[in-house]
Amino acid sequence: MKRPTRSATATAATHARGALAALLCACASTGCASAPAPATGLEVVESREPTGSPVLAAEDLEPQRPRTERWCDADDPRRTWTVRVEATHEGAARTDDRGTRVTVRGPDGGIGLLRQTDATDAAESRFTPPLSLAPARLAPGEEHRGESTVHAVTNGIGDRDPGNAMRTARIAALDRVRTPLGTFEAVRVDALLVMKLPHASLRRETSTWVRPGTGPVAVRSDERILVMGVFPRNRAATAVMVPGGTP
Repeated sequence: MKRPTRSATATAATHARGALAALLCACASTGCASAPAPATGLEVVESREPTGSPVLAAEDLEPQRPRTERWCDADDPRRTWTVRVEATHEGAARTDDRGTRVTVRGPDGGIGLLRQTDATDAAESRFTPPLSLAPARLAPGEEHRGESTVHAVTNGIGDRDPGNAMRTARIAALDRVRTPLGTFEAVRVDALLVMKLPHASLRRETSTWVRPGTGPVAVRSDERILVMGVFPRNRAATAVMVPGGTP
């Protein structure tokens, strides 16, 4: 078997890292540690079974209406950022300082991820068909599943070998939470994203607290990345929405 050259290996690693960077960008919410101070973080005051949870609309999970949001790191509230949602001819673009995520509404009323672009190096991940993020309606007891082919594009050059992405989501609990926005009930949605590229893989477990009519107000995630089988990276953090956005 012919061994890959050093330059080919470096190129593959660049594609893999670029694709994962694009996949991880534009998420205003990544996290995993609960912060005790309600003024700056996330506190779950009470958690109940999701049987009494309201049914969530697709836009509760993935807001499409133009708006501006302010978020902060629950572990370091000094680190804040702005998220802007803008209408496009394709659907909606969600942008922060790390990049842009473009979503589209399907004929069934669900919302899917079309592509993501990393602001640092313009690395892009394209999903064919769009990776389904939210069904038209998500009810307690249901599990939503989406699958897609991932094409990595770095410096305008696409990876010849596409990868695969799979995402599941379900309503896990009806919680009473305390965040910088106040104390209120929110629906906790647990999701699992698994993406496999020829030279990289990602697994992200996410809990998102959704306030019907407002959208996500807190996100806690734990992600594990492996590039070329030798560059592991684990990351966990919590992000919460803070006052100051424009509805």
